[in-house]
Amino acid sequence: MAYRRAEELLVTNKPKLVKLAEYLIIHETLSGENLARLFNDEDIGEEPVTPSAPPDVSPDAPAYSPPPPQPAVPQPAPSLS
Repeated sequence: MAYRRAEELLVTNKPKLVKLAEYLIIHETLSGENLARLFNDEDIGEEPVTPSAPPDVSPDAPAYSPPPPQPAVPQPAPSLS
């Protein structure tokens, strides 16, 4: 049942998937806005739209710093038998 449904979705949406693949081969990325346009049968344009910063990060936000390393987990001593 699930296999047939997946196959049906792929066959039905094949033209959109081909268009998506062709766009990604050229541009490598696709914005959410352009993906929505693609699946609404609208033109997705030629150039990808790259935001200057993610919308949830303010320009005044501190730079990312990775968490401190975790202590090593002790391993049991090898047996002498």
